[in-house]
Amino acid sequence: MKRYSFAPVQARPFPTLHELDNPWIFGNVRSIINVSERTSEALITEYERRGIAYHHFPLSEETDDIGWTNLLLAVDVLRNNVLHNVPTIVHCMCGNHRSRLVVEATHYSLTGQHLEDPYKGAPNHLLYNLEHGHFPLTREAAENQLCIFKPHP
Repeated sequence: MKRYSFAPVQARPFPTLHELDNPWIFGNVRSIINVSERTSEALITEYERRGIAYHHFPLSEETDDIGWTNLLLAVDVLRNNVLHNVPTIVHCMCGNHRSRLVVEATHYSLTGQHLEDPYKGAPNHLLYNLEHGHFPLTREAAENQLCIFKPHP
């Protein structure tokens, strides 16, 4: 699990029902962004019961194209949450790559600066994916698109 200092955001592994009762993890969380390909109807039902917004934007680690459109959708939701100080968990299966990618892309969209979070020899997960061709855009085009990305009104 990783907590970020720029916003009330956590990147973490796929949660369990048991973890929902852990106040250190879910104490004030109001939004979940799931970027794994897996879902859980039991978790979705429990989120709804607790008044936690749930969003699912699957990103693939099994193909060369991780999923630019879903990344932008996840960034849009997280960016809106950050701007409105909504405590949010972004999760994938293990919380080590796709969830951190969304947080780092969101940080870049807000600041124009890459968040330092080393990954496989790259300064962060976003740069790793840009440098390894996991998006259908060049690095410059992707960074430009992230910087002009607009939050929900």
